[in-house]
Amino acid sequence: MNREVGRLLRSALRRRRREFLRLAGWSFVQAVPAFLSGWVIACAVDDGFLAGRPGEGAACWRYWRSPSWSARGAPGTPG
Repeated sequence: MNREVGRLLRSALRRRRREFLRLAGWSFVQAVPAFLSGWVIACAVDDGFLAGRPGEGAACWRYWRSPSWSARGAPGTPG
């Protein structure tokens, strides 16, 4: 990124700080489910299936897919 682009970006972010923080907050909220699902899959694979404990891996996976964590079937969601 050259200096002019960086200067323009910084000035735009300074003028619209509230909008930038709002966008950053919503981006964080949207990233949480992806992070958690990846973490649970890694836990199930590493601590369960690859460690020779398939029951623990399946339990971890089932817990993540339980209705209390899943949005499937909630009003306004497909599926």
